[in-house]
Amino acid sequence: MPSLGKTSVVIAVLAWISGAVLRAELVQLNPIKDNTLYEKSDSLSNGAGIGVFAGRTGDGHIVRGVMAFDVRIIPPGSTIQAVSLTLRQTNSDNNTPLARTVSLYRLAKNWGEGTSQANLGGGGGG
Repeated sequence: MPSLGKTSVVIAVLAWISGAVLRAELVQLNPIKDNTLYEKSDSLSNGAGIGVFAGRTGDGHIVRGVMAFDVRIIPPGSTIQAVSLTLRQTNSDNNTPLARTVSLYRLAKNWGEGTSQANLGGGGGG
């Protein structure tokens, strides 16, 4: 018959291990850099502007918003079970936010914010 002391130690170790395995953390990541890329111009972006734009301009050109996140704060070996991205729409027809579907892609190369600030906006001009 096992002694009560050894059983207590085994139970305590199992409780400690299961607590470490089952511990869940919520991590909130904010972008470390962002930019808006304009299809209309190879040399124009909006890295220093106050917003990030995505979609199409009034004249139909594509505008892409890019954001970078530093994921190094996620502990190594973590299992990520869910991710959500929340964006707030501030510039739309009649200033009425509408539900929009956007696609997310991983950028394979580093990019910069730069100091450019396009004065074209996100909806009407580029």
